[in-house]
Order: sequence, then C-alpha cells, then structure tokens
Amino acid sequence: MAYMLVHGPCFSCGRLMSYNADLVPSLRDEAGVRQAICRGCVGIFNENQRKHSRPEFQIPSRAYEAQEVD
Repeated sequence: MAYMLVHGPCFSCGRLMSYNADLVPSLRDEAGVRQAICRGCVGIFNENQRKHSRPEFQIPSRAYEAQEVD
C-alpha cells in the first residue's frame, strides 16, 4: 500500500500546503490549469460567496490528507 500527498503553494496566498490532488478545491489559471487553494483561502472565498448569495466551495473531508494509491 502506498500513499500520495502533494506539496505546493496555495494559488491564492502562496502559503505552502499539502493536499490530495484529486479532492482539493481549486481554481483554473489563465491557461486553464487547476491550481490548488488552501483551507484558509477557501474560507475567505466562501465568506464572500455567502455575502452575494453565490455557491460556495465544498471541502471534501480528505482534501488536505494523503491519498491511498495502488
């Protein structure tokens, strides 16, 4: 059994974070590539979305944990 955990900067704030690449909330950059967003930035984004009655990001329970791989 093996596990995978991606390490990289948050697309929004630049803080280093660890995440499950398949589950982490993300935004697409100018080239259309998914870029991961840290839990703190998702919270800020969701606050703004609530103020404008817009859909929020849902954070899957294992989004910031290791992923089991075959």
